[in-house]
Amino acid sequence: MVKFLIQRPIAVTVIFIAFVVMSLVATGLIPVSLMPEVDIPEIIVKLNVAEKPANEMEEQYVRKVRRQLLQVTHLEDIESTATNGQGYIRLKFKYGTDINYAFIEVNEKVDALMYSMPEGFDRPRVIKTSATDIPVFYLNVSLKDSADEERFMQLSEFCDQVVKKRVEQLSEVSMADISGTEYPELVINVNMDNLNLIDVDRSSFVDALEDNDMSIGNIKVRNGLYEFNVRYASLLKDRNDIEELFIQVGKKIFKLKDLANISIRPALGKGSYLANGHKAVVMAVIKKGNARMSALKEKTSELLEVLREDYPRLKFEVERNQTELLDYSIGNLESGLLLGGLLAFLIMFLFLKDFKSPLLIGISVPLSLAISLLFFFLFDISINIISLSGLILGVGMMIDNSIIVIDNISQYREQGMSVFKSCIKGTNEVIRPLISSVLTTCVVFVPLIFLSGISGALFYDQAMAVTIGLGVSLIVSFTIIPVYFKLFYRKDGQTKDKTSSLSTLMENISFYGHIEDTYARVFDSVFLHKRWFFSGAMVLMIGGVFLFRFIEKERFPAFKQAEMVYHIDWNRNINTAENFKRIESLLSASDSLIAQSSCLIGEQNFVLDKSNKMCASESQLYINTKTESDLAMLNRIILEFVQEHYPDAIVKASPPETVFEKVFDSQSAPLEVRFKSKNRQEPPDAEEVNTLIKEVTKLSGIAPEDKLNLQKYYE
Repeated sequence: MVKFLIQRPIAVTVIFIAFVVMSLVATGLIPVSLMPEVDIPEIIVKLNVAEKPANEMEEQYVRKVRRQLLQVTHLEDIESTATNGQGYIRLKFKYGTDINYAFIEVNEKVDALMYSMPEGFDRPRVIKTSATDIPVFYLNVSLKDSADEERFMQLSEFCDQVVKKRVEQLSEVSMADISGTEYPELVINVNMDNLNLIDVDRSSFVDALEDNDMSIGNIKVRNGLYEFNVRYASLLKDRNDIEELFIQVGKKIFKLKDLANISIRPALGKGSYLANGHKAVVMAVIKKGNARMSALKEKTSELLEVLREDYPRLKFEVERNQTELLDYSIGNLESGLLLGGLLAFLIMFLFLKDFKSPLLIGISVPLSLAISLLFFFLFDISINIISLSGLILGVGMMIDNSIIVIDNISQYREQGMSVFKSCIKGTNEVIRPLISSVLTTCVVFVPLIFLSGISGALFYDQAMAVTIGLGVSLIVSFTIIPVYFKLFYRKDGQTKDKTSSLSTLMENISFYGHIEDTYARVFDSVFLHKRWFFSGAMVLMIGGVFLFRFIEKERFPAFKQAEMVYHIDWNRNINTAENFKRIESLLSASDSLIAQSSCLIGEQNFVLDKSNKMCASESQLYINTKTESDLAMLNRIILEFVQEHYPDAIVKASPPETVFEKVFDSQSAPLEVRFKSKNRQEPPDAEEVNTLIKEVTKLSGIAPEDKLNLQKYYE
């Protein structure tokens, strides 16, 4: 086969050019993301019953639904929470469970339960969890100048009807989840004393509104051969329609505006959103699973430029931008891949004593990487930090395959054999050893495919990347290397002279000679003192095993960042207006350190909000600072401010949620203590729980700043 290829260099070149072209096309189609697409086997069930206290929610609704869901197959864990008017059930399934079938089964269980639930109970909302549901970024829209209630309602409608749809028109966007909006409601204020004088009661207003806001549906009208659907309707669309309604009082007719004051105000909401201290509308932009993050970033930037130009009175800001994390992570890996290959290329110039041999390797390695991306596309593997790390691991071994083939060909050539015969004999001789070497290396990564849980799904990409990279480099070393070696060294005499002169030059370099001499001396010393070196190796091995027990272990390395999310529970039954004031005072106390901030106050309207909904006394504050030191100082200021002014409040600080946090769950507590009463019908006694919490906080290993998270949520 090698002889056949060497005799047809043009055909080989054309074939590999075709592969490179296909690889370039495939590279533009491969999704680029932070992590591989992993289905997280979790389902959230949310219950909403207005005006029900937490204990009734638990007893009448959450408990019944939870018992019904315990029958779902492949269920690993279930936990529930009940608050005033809301219930939250989280189901965790064994990894490998088909989340689509589990989703259908959960919905069936919920439907089967509905007939036995109290009257007026709305069907619970079932949400399937996916890592791709994490917003790529948040888009804040606010007014540049001061906004009154009417203007903000107009902004809310504009964002819902225009901006949201413009964002969702991007082919890479799955949806724009909107919150922070305020919508109008009509208020009719009547003076009952004046109405009593003319003998008009409140029901007259209700009757007038109902009689004039109606639709009787369609009526079919036949005219010869044709039929027409005629719709009769009288709908109230705005304030003017209501003001012009007539009410008959005896023989007199009054307009509604003559008897009552009609106004429009924002509908009573349970939450709001702040961006840099001002009310705003927020959109959580969620990308499609197969979309390229770079394309989404580019198109979003173009769209924002158009929106800023078309609507100069509005302010558009992007925060918590996951594309920056992607650029940083992928950029680091790409630079590592490029630098590693370049350094290996330079080292080969030093040791191969030739210019053409490293050039051959410089052709084969990029070619192997390019064709590997073609197989990424065929095997539906995305470009992510896991797959790229696999390619980086494989680069060194890709170079090894080419070096072995070149070195073996060079040995036969130095023995006086012609270039043509050297290429054939030298390549055929190492085919079997190289195949066994590559297979041995791939076998090391095979267990990663069979890892259980999410880890196995993640490192599948790495194992496949290494296997694909080594397999492609093996084929390239058997085909491209001998063909181009013959072309590069086709002039035997001249090449040999140049090679020998270059070899003599390299051998005369003191550094190169010093390396060879040092290696020879160390090699001889090891075999002269075998017992001592063997004993030393055993001591180092045993010491390494012993020290491994004391090395700090964590799921994922910590990121250095200048942004933080604070979840604040004021632990008092305050309304959203008071919550708003407290957040404003907190932001003003640390304004000098804040580069960008936003705050979710109370209940939000996000459709894909899979976390437990916040109540009116809770806030989620996002703060971005200029430097890491500013963030550390800000942490102290916020904690001191809350402890001084609101000692009962509970503050939890955590980095913004990313795909890493979602998949690896690095923020979960290493130890969780759950208290429950012996009588399951009653909650645990508050005093006993507080006593136990105080005992837990005395345990060694708990940092002082972590004790805030151990304060009583029970109240």
